[in-house]
Amino acid sequence: MSWLELVFPLGVALAWLILPGLVVLACAGQRGFAAVALSPLVSSSLVAVAAVIGQAAGMVWSPLPVVILTVVAGIVTWGVRWSVDHLWSTQRVQETWASREQVWCWMGTGLGVALMARHVRNIFDRPDAFSQTLDNVFHLSAIRHIADSGRASSLTLMEINAGPGHPTFYPAAFHDLASLVFPVATDSPPVAVTAVVGALASVVWPLTCMYLVRSFLDMTPAAALGTGVLAASLPAFPVLLMDFGVLYPNLMGLALLPAVIGLAVQLLGLGEVQRMGWFHALLLGVLAVPALVLSHPNVISSLFLIVTPMVLTRAVLQLGAMARGEITTRVAALQVAGLSLGVLLMAATWPFIRPPKEAATWTPPLSLPEAVGQSLLNSPMSPYAMWAPSVLVILGFVAAWLTRHRWMIGSWLIVSFFWLVIASPSFLDWRMALTGNWYNDSYRYSAVFAHVALPLAALGFAWSADLVATRLRWGRKSWEFAVLGLAMAVALLLVTQRVPAMDAAVDRASANYQVENAPLVDADELALIERVPALVGPDAVVATNPWNGSSMLYALTGVETTTRHILYTPTPEVDVINAHLDKAGEDPARVCPAVSALDVTHVLDFGDREVNGAHHPYPGFDQLEEAPGFEEIAPWAAYHLLKRDAGHAHEVHEGWVIRSYRRIASYFLASRARSMAL
Repeated sequence: MSWLELVFPLGVALAWLILPGLVVLACAGQRGFAAVALSPLVSSSLVAVAAVIGQAAGMVWSPLPVVILTVVAGIVTWGVRWSVDHLWSTQRVQETWASREQVWCWMGTGLGVALMARHVRNIFDRPDAFSQTLDNVFHLSAIRHIADSGRASSLTLMEINAGPGHPTFYPAAFHDLASLVFPVATDSPPVAVTAVVGALASVVWPLTCMYLVRSFLDMTPAAALGTGVLAASLPAFPVLLMDFGVLYPNLMGLALLPAVIGLAVQLLGLGEVQRMGWFHALLLGVLAVPALVLSHPNVISSLFLIVTPMVLTRAVLQLGAMARGEITTRVAALQVAGLSLGVLLMAATWPFIRPPKEAATWTPPLSLPEAVGQSLLNSPMSPYAMWAPSVLVILGFVAAWLTRHRWMIGSWLIVSFFWLVIASPSFLDWRMALTGNWYNDSYRYSAVFAHVALPLAALGFAWSADLVATRLRWGRKSWEFAVLGLAMAVALLLVTQRVPAMDAAVDRASANYQVENAPLVDADELALIERVPALVGPDAVVATNPWNGSSMLYALTGVETTTRHILYTPTPEVDVINAHLDKAGEDPARVCPAVSALDVTHVLDFGDREVNGAHHPYPGFDQLEEAPGFEEIAPWAAYHLLKRDAGHAHEVHEGWVIRSYRRIASYFLASRARSMAL
């Protein structure tokens, strides 16, 4: 598949991410860059909530529930905004669609889009590639399941593990969005994922980063262009989450998070320019909450860490205003009490976002000095330092201390402290309480670094440009200042893009999307999977072992399988098949009722090699080639010899190399075995 063929699915993904939210934001009175930058946040809420409400109302998942909810949300939002603006005369700041500042913001965003699109293209290599990692069995199967069943609610998505009788909450915003792209993505979950991830990483992330920086800075050419480059210059995000896991729901939530942080800046009045009134910021923040919760709840935890210093800063400012006589003691007391209540509510919510302890099994991977070094050099879970952004972060510390942005230092310190807790063994007693919300997973948490490092680096970059321009006596609106910003952005681009840290991050992620010798589904297995629908017929149900990649059959072709997720909950019938299927001819009384209950007709065997180097016995698959009652219907794939001696092929036994031969075969459960069950 060529990249040109991805243009339409990518356009559809962007349309779903922008248009519904843009309608509601227009009703909320937003215009210009802010309306577009906030639209993915609101659109994601609409899509995810429509999936829940639509299913509860008996609607099959389609664009219709989203359209209906968008219309309703737009009307309600307009009514609330009109009532507040006209009845209570709240502060209202009206933006326009075009201004000098917005032109620079669009240019900076475009620069970030181009640079991130290059990274995404290099990672995926081709648009129909898919991540060869553990979690991707679930992600691709979930998209296929939503398309097949019409059930997209986050309240029931985990039914794909053990059937409708065992629904469990799973944040489905990413899968809901991908399922809307699926029909135009050649009915291919991998292509739908590429389109959605491409839209989130290449477009949404630069947009929301620009919105965040714009929320606290009076944007200059240097600030806008520098932010665009920096959006594509931090390996911790979004590149790392396209690599590890693979953590697509977290990627979606964290791509949206900068916009929410920007709304918090405006709500608390901590920006250099007040771009919207507090009520409008609060209204949009309420609209944003479902997007974060239903993309991944731990994004809310990340938001709490970053916002807490902002709330405390606002409280201190209000006390200072009271001391100067600018506000009364009563007003100050009420405001500080309200802000304190907000912090207490965040703390009270913390334990409810935390997964069970047995799910948070990750151990600290680094020593304390290593963890400190990686935080200072913006290289979490990487041996390479990002020097240029790290220098800019230090400049950002200085600029924040000298200006009104000291809360940014507090946010960085809190995020860094939690990093030390999760990544090093020095705080084991606190680990579950503080970082269990991220499964104690240092990879998952490290992506949050970008959300505090980027605004500091952008502040440091803009402050440096201002210092140079002041020394040279160039005004902010002069052409010389614009040229300076452009030159500095080009220099930043050169020292951030083709550098060891970024190249290593992209190469490491790209390795997980290669099919040759892949740990989940290699080239020969993929070729057989593509043939299976023609071999087994439309009503087949295939017994599979998700650990060896055979369960990707359902995700990639739609052929029903007994398992669709590596971390599935087996039914008693699946347990029998996994343990005794190859004994169907010898022990039909045990095996055939399970086969009949699940309508199993075939078994797909990809051998014993498992993803992540794991080992999970499936004894029912061990002796299929000799077991009575089975007929091979697909020829074995060519053997792969990994070692040659003097030009002559010879057998290399297991244990000497990773593997010698790899058997790939599909077996037909013969009619004589089925007759035994009857």
